[in-house]
Amino acid sequence: MKLKLGIVTTLLIFALTGSVFSADVAKIGIVDFQKILAVSEGGKKVSEILKSEVQLRKKQLMGKQKELQAKKEQMEREALVVSDEAKRKKMIDYQKMVYQLKQLNVKFNRAIQNLNNKNTRIIEIEIQKIVKKIGKQEGFLLIVGKAQAGVLYAPKQIDITDKVIKKYNAVFAKQKAAAAKKAKSN
Repeated sequence: MKLKLGIVTTLLIFALTGSVFSADVAKIGIVDFQKILAVSEGGKKVSEILKSEVQLRKKQLMGKQKELQAKKEQMEREALVVSDEAKRKKMIDYQKMVYQLKQLNVKFNRAIQNLNNKNTRIIEIEIQKIVKKIGKQEGFLLIVGKAQAGVLYAPKQIDITDKVIKKYNAVFAKQKAAAAKKAKSN
C-alpha cells in the first residue's frame, strides 16, 4: 500500500514539475502612448501644429477683445452726453459683442480639440500597426497600453515604448520624405 502511494506521489510530482518546466513563458509588453506623443517625431509635429493654431486663434481673440474694450470705453465716455435710449442701444450692442466673443472662444476651443483628436488618431493608427508587427515578430502574447489598460505597475523590461517610438520615427521620416518629394514634383 505504501509502495503504491509512493509511486503515485512520485509520478504526480514528475507530471506537475514536467509541465511547469516545459511551459512557454508568456511574453507580455506595455506601450505608453502618452510618451510616444511627447517623444516621437510625429507627436512633436502634432504639438507644433497645435501650438501654431492656438497662437493664431489667440491673436484673433485678442483683436476681438480689444474691439470690445474700445466699445466699453466709448460707452463710458459718452455716458453723460447721450440719451437713455442711445445708452440702451449701445449696451445691447455691447452685450451682443460679449456673447459673440464667448461663442467665438467656444468655437476656437472646439476646433483645436478636433484638430488634436484628428492628428492623434492618425498617430494611433500607425502605432497600432507597428505594435502588431512587433508583437508578431517578437512573439508577444499580449501588448497593452499603459494608460488605457489601467496598468498600475510594470517592470521596465516589458515596456516596449522606446522600440515603438524608434520604428514610428522611421515610418514618419519615410512619410515626410515622400510628401516632400511629391510636393517638389508638383
